[in-house]
Amino acid sequence: MPLKKNTSLHNGDTQLLILFKAHFGGFLNLARIRLICHFITALCKIKSVNYSKLSAGFDTQVNALSNYGRIQRFMSGAALPMEWVAKLIFALLPQKGALVLVMDRTNWKFGQSNINI
Repeated sequence: MPLKKNTSLHNGDTQLLILFKAHFGGFLNLARIRLICHFITALCKIKSVNYSKLSAGFDTQVNALSNYGRIQRFMSGAALPMEWVAKLIFALLPQKGALVLVMDRTNWKFGQSNINI
């Protein structure tokens, strides 16, 4: 699939970005927070984990090839502790109190390496 430029005219802060800035602002810089928000939004629109497809689904005026590189750099170098993710999920739940979070996992092969998430 050839990469193309996204033609979205949206350039303001979304509710997702405002929420993530409030939650992760002390841990991640704004560029990484924006990338996570673009990534989540593209996952919902594209319904694929293919980086090439996702990069074309970002709501930016940036060339999809640049977005593709951003995704690769983030995935290869960024660490997002599960404790932060769990705290965000629990903060978003309407019911407070004793709850148990159960998350499914997946296994990918990257060359000879198993990546279990």
